Amino acid sequence: MTRSPPSLLRRRHRPRSREVFGERRPSGRVLAKVREGRGPARGVLHAPDGEEAPEGAPLLDVQRALDVAENPGTRLCTLCGCAQELTPMLRGFDHIGDS
Repeated sequence: MTRSPPSLLRRRHRPRSREVFGERRPSGRVLAKVREGRGPARGVLHAPDGEEAPEGAPLLDVQRALDVAENPGTRLCTLCGCAQELTPMLRGFDHIGDS
């Protein structure tokens, strides 16, 4: 009986979802602080792997990201998917049937 090399075994047992969808994105969100003019500081929440995400920013867990997102000066990035992922959790799922 011949044995398969370990590299073939690893490839063979790789979940099918990863082959189709690719690697999972990092969990959490990062806050890019924006200072424009006077008034309170504003910010934009991004997915950590988004193009606009600041490098080296601390990773916020989901609960902390939701707390930050409730601030009127905070925006959610639509380019990286942060807005699409967090908005239902902020507003609940009731608005889905309103259309």
